[in-house]
Amino acid sequence: MKVKGLLTVALFLFTSALSAQTAAIKGRVVDRLNRKPITEAVVRVDGMDLAPVQVTDKGEFIIEGLAPGDYRLTVTAPDFQQTELGVKVAATPDTKDVGMVILAPDVTSAATTTATEAADEYGDFDDETSLSDAQNLPSTLRANQDVFDQAARWNFGTMRFRNRGYDSGTADINLNGIYYNDAMTGYSPYALWGGLNDVTRNSQTSSALGVLDSGLGGINSVTDIDTRPSAIRAGTNVSAMTNSASYALRLMATYSSGFNAKGWAWAVSASTRQGGNNWVKGMYYNAWSYYAGVEKRFGFNNRHDIALMFMGAPTVRGAQMAATQEAYDLLDNNYFNTNCGYQDGKVRNTHLRNYH
Repeated sequence: MKVKGLLTVALFLFTSALSAQTAAIKGRVVDRLNRKPITEAVVRVDGMDLAPVQVTDKGEFIIEGLAPGDYRLTVTAPDFQQTELGVKVAATPDTKDVGMVILAPDVTSAATTTATEAADEYGDFDDETSLSDAQNLPSTLRANQDVFDQAARWNFGTMRFRNRGYDSGTADINLNGIYYNDAMTGYSPYALWGGLNDVTRNSQTSSALGVLDSGLGGINSVTDIDTRPSAIRAGTNVSAMTNSASYALRLMATYSSGFNAKGWAWAVSASTRQGGNNWVKGMYYNAWSYYAGVEKRFGFNNRHDIALMFMGAPTVRGAQMAATQEAYDLLDNNYFNTNCGYQDGKVRNTHLRNYH
């Protein structure tokens, strides 16, 4: 009797100890662009009455008190797209490490910024596009013989008119036949080749569900940019521009050899965009871009070619953000920049774009 009683007590204590052991989920929330921690992120467990978890200064979080099972986490942060992920907790006690939770910038939030902020966030538009819509594609890359398409994307762009009602994320952008839209947002990272106008001006465009040599397009058109040395006009081209809303001066130089008698072609291009504007404080531009490529044509009737190219566009700039009419009225200045302030007597910008 005593033995049976002791066994019952021991089994009860063992069961109580097991029930007291719980699992946990931990991870780290980072920015997709630079892998820096997003300190404003909040993590929630869907379907459970648990308080939201605020991440630490290092972007880390831990959710405790969980039983084995399947969970869905929702991660949110200002100016970032919401992300959901499924996590399976197999046993207790256990801490499931989901690693880095990567959040992408919210392009719809970026669209509410000013014209300059919108244009430069998604690439160098060189004032040839609708600067009020962050998702609008540069007209230079969409140029074709369609009169409506030209008017819709350029003349009506300032009124946030969307061609066929679609975001530009539904338009495919190919670089030398390779699909280049962002895998998470669908938008094209024009900043990767910003300033290389002479190199990227050669393109094919087809509206709607069109077909190009590189393949089928998206539901809102397809553009294929050809950056091979043979596609660049042979000769030397040097240009300068000073009338831009984003920068004070742009210098660009390009040389292309064209094909020689042995079937070789090569090209180089470089540009710089410097300065800011004189009416909005805190805005400045320090951008460079470079390109070099070599191409060999061979085979029967020269029907084959192989090319090697590399290019980049390191850029640092101070951005302007939108403000309310009340702020403009209080300061009697319609060019007030909410990002701008003074530190140690010098104008500083709290919103810098730094990418390469």
